[in-house]
Amino acid sequence: MTKCNSKACDNKRALSIISHPSKVMICIIIIIIIIIIIIIIIIIIIIIIIIIIIIIIIIIIIIIIR
Repeated sequence: MTKCNSKACDNKRALSIISHPSKVMICIIIIIIIIIIIIIIIIIIIIIIIIIIIIIIIIIIIIIIR
């Protein structure tokens, strides 16, 4: 049996469990997930703004009717 010397242990490519194409694919999937989350947050913010505008319009209409 041979012991692990510093040169062999420093070789990160030999210790790589995930292949490079897999790492690229994981990065692409993570970026897509982040983009989807950002889009969902933007949509939620837009919906909240629309609800606030509707509430303000209703309040203005109620004030005008009185």
